[in-house]
Amino acid sequence: MFRLLGKNSVLARFPRKPVKISGLPLGSRTYATSSEPKFISKQTLTLVGLISLTGYGLYWFYYPHNNYPRSVGKPLRNALWQERKFQDFKTSIRFYIDAINECKRLQIDELSDDYTGIEIKMAQMYEKLDDIPQANEIYLKIVERILNALKEKGELSQSRRDDLLKKDLSLVNKVITNQNLKETDNNVINQQLDLIEFHLSLVEAEIYKKSPELQKSMKQATEDITFVNVNDKTSNTKSLSVEPEKLKQFSKLFASFKEEYFVVRDLYTEIFLRKNNIEQAVESKMVTIGWMVLANMSRGQILLSQANLGSLLYMKAENMEANILRQKEQDTGTAITNELERNRVFLLNMATKYFESVIGNAGDSNRTKVKDETIDMTTLEAIGLSMYGLGIINLHQGDPMKAQHFLKEALHLSKDIGFQQLYEESSTELGKLQKLQ
Repeated sequence: MFRLLGKNSVLARFPRKPVKISGLPLGSRTYATSSEPKFISKQTLTLVGLISLTGYGLYWFYYPHNNYPRSVGKPLRNALWQERKFQDFKTSIRFYIDAINECKRLQIDELSDDYTGIEIKMAQMYEKLDDIPQANEIYLKIVERILNALKEKGELSQSRRDDLLKKDLSLVNKVITNQNLKETDNNVINQQLDLIEFHLSLVEAEIYKKSPELQKSMKQATEDITFVNVNDKTSNTKSLSVEPEKLKQFSKLFASFKEEYFVVRDLYTEIFLRKNNIEQAVESKMVTIGWMVLANMSRGQILLSQANLGSLLYMKAENMEANILRQKEQDTGTAITNELERNRVFLLNMATKYFESVIGNAGDSNRTKVKDETIDMTTLEAIGLSMYGLGIINLHQGDPMKAQHFLKEALHLSKDIGFQQLYEESSTELGKLQKLQ
């Protein structure tokens, strides 16, 4: 259950082409999409990092559309020729090294896109040779230079600092995803967490420096908010209330590196899941949602994160149930098991509220029909995951009728939007349910 979360990286999604939805009541809702199937990438967390690195490393790829001096352009052309014509990556690396040495001789800025672009291309050659440690060493050397530059007060303009932070986050993402994401060695996992924590703190400190007011709002978000309602509707739970004009101002602080920042934040959550530390994964996801609201991210992205948080809360409840069974076997007393059971019920209730909120906030399901209402793909994925989550919870709580209802909704929606992983999981759970009946 919930194999969609963590293992297949349904943690970070970005808006795709909107589809139209007829706003019928839940149970008779229909979804109209294009006939072309859309499948979800299994490596979502690498997407933004790869795009960013491509922007830094390949904008000069097609010679002569680069501004390099002739003495640098010549070894670059040779490097590209060896790579593309002969697939000779080792020889290509030698030419890239020649180009870098010439850049050093000409004293080209080592943090410029011209210089780091060559290094990134060299690292990509090592990746093609399956020499990941050497590739990561190059990326981390660039990161080290970025950190040294950011420490120099007053030397860089704010736009330059933002560009460097964007590049820094892209490189950190690349280093982590270059390593085996199925790594189980705790030492390696802890090193990855330390690396991400440091660079997230670096970015957040830079944001706070720009806006102490945002720092105050974020403190409120992380300490007081247990539930984020993106529509600010009245509910029994707390919600973050920030004036629209303030959100616009806060959002501008993220403008240069917003996507990279949230990809790394989701990668952080995924590593906690890999470590089987559900508590920290839940905390990380809640903090992420707070940041997403303050960064004025799209409603669909926030709803998807809420759906993921509901899944994490369910996973935590499952872990607690296993703990309850162990306590009963060890006969540790009813007081301990009763407290654990209360916590388990609380977590399931919270997960249910998140799933229900996603479905409720995605559109007005109380109206008989809403003509030509458009909902983006990210929102539809959030709805599908929430329906699946409610199905699993009701199945777990012994209500097969409700479970079947929600699982069928998830199955039909996932089929309509081409969410193959969700379709397979929903189909599997429905099959189990039918056997029980």
